[in-house]
Amino acid sequence: MQFFTDKIYGGFCDKVSKDKKSETTVDKDGKTLNKRMPPPTHDPAQFTLGYEPNKDGGECQLKCGEAFYQLSGSCGAQNNLYMGGKLDVGCGTYSFSISRPEEPEPEPEPELKLSERVCFEKWRHNDVPSYSEDSDWWEKILKNSCDEFGDDAKVTPDKMITAMPNGYFNNPFIWTGAVWMKGCKAEGDSQSLQQPLPNDSSVTCRSLLINNYLKCNNGGTGGHIDAGCVRYTFMPKGPTKEDDVGLETDMYGRDR
Repeated sequence: MQFFTDKIYGGFCDKVSKDKKSETTVDKDGKTLNKRMPPPTHDPAQFTLGYEPNKDGGECQLKCGEAFYQLSGSCGAQNNLYMGGKLDVGCGTYSFSISRPEEPEPEPEPELKLSERVCFEKWRHNDVPSYSEDSDWWEKILKNSCDEFGDDAKVTPDKMITAMPNGYFNNPFIWTGAVWMKGCKAEGDSQSLQQPLPNDSSVTCRSLLINNYLKCNNGGTGGHIDAGCVRYTFMPKGPTKEDDVGLETDMYGRDR
């Protein structure tokens, strides 16, 4: 299929003069291009057309369109977008080249970082046991909030991971969550639950949740922190929409 046709070179030929050098770059529709007007992204081929008159003059054996028609034979047959050619028609030389500009480098995905921690206001609730490394209670909370979901667990815009790690009826009631924040963008729209920041192995599901307790001086009321697009929350009550933990409803699906 021949694609290098008079649609591309016709406008150039209408203006060319046999005694004057001329060059222009056009798109596949023959529209003149410049640096400020790149070709459409869906078909970025550029056609550079030229004419160089002979210094000694001479008679033109072919018209402009006839010259490009002959040049188009090999171009059309091979459909090679990096070809070019020249043809001396007696009074001068017609030339063409076809190329594609380099594709721009895609913008890098924003780096995943930790946000500032937000601590909830202190409220009345059943006492949360003090943390210690050998606490069986805290080991249960962290295991049920993080480890039980597996090493390969992912949080995505469509999949949050939440838990009631102390059970539904036990005191104190605890809610933990890892929820993708609406509108946030990250590579692949997916982050690991266990290690949400790929370049920082010290940031884990366990460390984020326990520090929402330890680093909030609010009587054990907890708080939340974002690791990339995922908001990690520890709180001794069921969340509501107003708690801003990433849910659009309360923990029961009610819009309040």
